[in-house]
Amino acid sequence: MKRVILIVAIITIVPLAATAQNKFDNPPEEFRAYTNFFTEAEEKEFELTRPYGVLIKAECDQEYGGKHIEDVIYDALHRGYKGFIRLNGFTKGHFLPKFKGILTNVEYPLQVTCFDPIFQYQKKPFGAAYIPLKKDEFPRIRLNALRFREINNEYKKPDWTFLLLSSTFFHEFLHHSGEEHSEGVVLLCACDICFFLDTRKPKDVLQNACDICAGKWLRPNNLEYLEKMSTLGEENVSDEIGNFLYVMVRYPEFGRKKDIQLLFLRRVNLYESMFSWVWAQHLQRFFNKNNIALTAEESEFLEKLVTNKQLHNDLLQRQVIVDLSNTMWYYLEGNLELAAKELAHIDVFEIKLEDTRAIVIYEIMNVVINHLGKKLADYCHQKLVEYNNVEERRLYYSELYSRIVRKMALRILRR
Repeated sequence: MKRVILIVAIITIVPLAATAQNKFDNPPEEFRAYTNFFTEAEEKEFELTRPYGVLIKAECDQEYGGKHIEDVIYDALHRGYKGFIRLNGFTKGHFLPKFKGILTNVEYPLQVTCFDPIFQYQKKPFGAAYIPLKKDEFPRIRLNALRFREINNEYKKPDWTFLLLSSTFFHEFLHHSGEEHSEGVVLLCACDICFFLDTRKPKDVLQNACDICAGKWLRPNNLEYLEKMSTLGEENVSDEIGNFLYVMVRYPEFGRKKDIQLLFLRRVNLYESMFSWVWAQHLQRFFNKNNIALTAEESEFLEKLVTNKQLHNDLLQRQVIVDLSNTMWYYLEGNLELAAKELAHIDVFEIKLEDTRAIVIYEIMNVVINHLGKKLADYCHQKLVEYNNVEERRLYYSELYSRIVRKMALRILRR
């Protein structure tokens, strides 16, 4: 009897395995397969097994910096694989198996598109990753071909256009490997510098980027890491400021430390002076209340920010900055109720992505609403349970909870 059952099990498993379709052999309409593009020696080094590859949409058939989309994909993945192997750190063992999983998914391969409708509404981004919520959907890397065409026409530097496109593809590929902006250690921008901008950055910045990319720091609640991360350059400002705030949300006790706060304030002040003005006031009160000693230079730096009257006048037009700052600061102080009330007031539509001057505030809003919003929504939900039999308090927290969740949903739609 056992032998019969075993035979039946084998017979039913084999046909199921055979039904998985290889989309590289039979790609969807308008797509073509780009497969097995590394040498045998590289495949062995990269721990890749055939078949592997991606699907390219026909709309991508144009030249990019004098080369074709296949050249871009090859260059991006080749640099990425070689880079992690050269660094030989934690990230090598972390990413190479993930890369293999993405590239060898024959049933739902990674698709590459170049004129996605999303870029009709958000024209600035170089690319975007679509990561399916279900297993039976195709993941996508969406490159903004029009943006690269504009850059090439404006600067007339095909090599730079090609490099930028290649780094964008790899950036989105890392998103498919589980990396997010501002969360954890900022591998996205660090690896971009280490693998693609190695001849365009000062040696100390390049070393810092490669140390981060190699996985020298596995968690962001580390002063040395934050100092190194703060050197990566203005083009990474949104990741930098977002990472500071993520650290404060994730590790509030660490985030309240004097050295962390002053480092953050110095960095954010380079890009967004109005937010710095509000934050400096919170910080000055916090240091005084807790008798935290400051050097003469630190005191002078804070005082200079706090007494900037011009910023006080400008701030009247940007209430959202006050609300964002207050939300974060009340959370750091442990006053979750006040933080939730401030978050409920924030106007998620006031800051537009297209406003390049507001890029820092835009990223601050993303972190506050997406990450802190989840914690504050959980807090309100907990209070709902606690005050289940007290009508007035239950309605109060129910309204707060609803407004916070609504803000989070609207922000996702805005992105």
